[in-house]
Formats: sequence, C-alpha cells, structure tokens
Amino acid sequence: MQLLMFDIDGTLTRSYQYDQEVFAEAVSEVVGAPFHDTDWHGYARITSDGVTEEVLLRMGADASRAAMVKRAMMRRLHERRRSSPSEFIAISGAAAFLRSLMGQRDIAVAIATGCWREEAMFKLEASDIDASAIAMSCSEDGEHRTDIMRHACSQALAVTGQDRFERVVYLGDGLWDWRASCELGFEFVGIGDRIAALKDAGAAHCHADFSDAAAVRASLRID
Repeated sequence: MQLLMFDIDGTLTRSYQYDQEVFAEAVSEVVGAPFHDTDWHGYARITSDGVTEEVLLRMGADASRAAMVKRAMMRRLHERRRSSPSEFIAISGAAAFLRSLMGQRDIAVAIATGCWREEAMFKLEASDIDASAIAMSCSEDGEHRTDIMRHACSQALAVTGQDRFERVVYLGDGLWDWRASCELGFEFVGIGDRIAALKDAGAAHCHADFSDAAAVRASLRID
C-alpha cells in the first residue's frame, strides 16, 4: 500500500492569501502594533505554532499570547467568511480528486499541515472539502514540519493496519514542503500557484491544480 499525503493551504484550498492577511491582523490586534512580515520563508518553524512564537519573540511580546493570537485569528477567519464567502474555495478539482482516492484499496490518504487543527478543519469545511475520514496531523502534533509529516504517516499506518508503506508521496505547494519531503525520503508532487519556485528547486512533477486528474495521477504513478 502507498500513502498520499496532502498539504492544505495552496494545495487543497485557495487559502494562502487570506491566511496571511488574517494572521497579520490577529497578531497586530493582540500585540497592539502593526505586523506585516508574512513571508514564511524567513521563519525557522513554518507551522502556526512556530511562526506565532517567533513573531511574538521578534516583537518583544510574551509567548503566552500565542493562544490569544490563535483565538483572534479564528474569530477573524469566521468574520471573513461571512463578509467574503467567495474567497473560501478549494483548489480546482481537489475535492473530487480526494473522493476518487478514498475508494482505492491500495492507497491510503493523510493530511499533514502546519495549520492549527481548528484552523485546518475550518478551511477545509469552508471550502467544501470533506476530510472527515482522512487522518490529519497539524501544528499541535509536531514541532517541525517533518515531525508533523511523520506523525501523519504513523496515523495512516494505524488506520490501515499496515506495518509500512511501499512509498509515501507528499503533495504540497511550498518550498518547505519540498525540503521536508526530501529530508524524510518522501516523493513529492507540487500542486498550486507557486510551482515555479518548486520547479527551480528541482521538483520534477508539478501541477497548477487537480483539474487534469489523469495528469496528476500519472505524476503520482497511480492507476
């Protein structure tokens, strides 16, 4: 059996832009000072916990305010959905592609994301993606992206009753996804709007979305 592991932001949901904006607003609200540095490439741990802790440290704020940032972000996500529902959409073809995988006996599916669990579930639900039957690992499950991905793999093994997977493929849109996959020895397929940087980094298989499901399946080497 093989495992296909998915990122969320930019890979399953078109949430990358509003995610940055809402996070910046939440930090500014909690700290009481403007915050704009949402280029995640400049952070040591690219998870919701990791980025929040580093931002608070940089701004001279107490790390205990991280929980306040999370609450402010979730409130603002709900507000934004009410005011701009058209922003909360899936990557083209993502929902159907996931559904097509769930019935295949030789394939296990997992989600490994740097989002907080509540944040991840909200983004998926708001984008009409049903992930209720999919093993999911989030920011709370590991300090680094690689820890979260290992945890997702362990969860998928437990769910399927397997001792090991023949191969693991991670589908993501960030350079950090590519680097973590390389570190873990996972195969990688790039999905999303930022595949140019992934191709430059050496990712051999990249797609803008899942609209050409046959092409994505060919890259994944699945029937």
